[in-house]
Amino acid sequence: MVSAAILVLAASLAAGQAEGDAKMPDALRKQIDEQYVGEWVAKATFDGETIPEEWSVQWADGKAWLVIQVTSVNKGKKTVAAGVIGWDAVDRSLVVQMFDTNGDQGTTRWKEFSPTAWKGQGSGSYGGKKWESATTLEFRKDGVRYEDITLGKPWVSVATRKPVAPPPSQYDHLKSLEFFIGDWEAKNDQGGMTRWTFRWDLDKNVVENEIVSRGPDGKVLFSNKGTLGWDPEARRITNWCFDQAGRRQTFLWAVQDGKSWETWAPGSQDAMQVTAIDKDSWRMERKGGSLVFKRRPGA
Repeated sequence: MVSAAILVLAASLAAGQAEGDAKMPDALRKQIDEQYVGEWVAKATFDGETIPEEWSVQWADGKAWLVIQVTSVNKGKKTVAAGVIGWDAVDRSLVVQMFDTNGDQGTTRWKEFSPTAWKGQGSGSYGGKKWESATTLEFRKDGVRYEDITLGKPWVSVATRKPVAPPPSQYDHLKSLEFFIGDWEAKNDQGGMTRWTFRWDLDKNVVENEIVSRGPDGKVLFSNKGTLGWDPEARRITNWCFDQAGRRQTFLWAVQDGKSWETWAPGSQDAMQVTAIDKDSWRMERKGGSLVFKRRPGA
């Protein structure tokens, strides 16, 4: 949790900036956005030790200032340092003020800015002992490198962006639909053909599908385009779709076993039973009749 001292400092930085009507330079703000804000994994080296770190740098209060947190583990001891970063319009510097769970603190004033590095002066305490030195923050193609001299010894921390966890896949909920992927045709009751096409999309998170039913003269009797996906609220496979008149329709799907499914419109008692006959054919049954779909040759 950010301490009261940090919140007071943050408020004073924001207030001072507003009173002076002086804003952080746009070029610096853009650089922070592109090269500094985010989640980072780092390794610091100090006094012969390698210290794993994680950084978090995020904008706050409408991008008036930033919140920074650094978590490290040294010799089995976890330390959390938290602070704020704000623009000093009088000194024309970017000020970083940090406090940690060991009772130490540090202040850095970045005063020289370039696309590849910031340079400034840092001071504070480490292990209860005072330190002061020049500081450098380098922006590299693959990360960020920080360096100062703490208690007469180099403190170097090299960070790379924390890998972004991929979004959860919905494939496990939809994998039974693998059977339908492809192009299918069935002779319909009007003496024409009904074609139904299923295609995976969005890394197998949804199934795009389209059904077109034609009479013996080739005229479209009915068509529908939809997306089959997993509805986490209903906990069901759902087909959200529109027909040829632009009317929205919804069908729910339930997997009964590896070879049969049931689909119906919410509120309707007229469910359709779908059963696999073999790998190249399946039957859809409903009140008043059934259709047998066969895989189109070459599809």
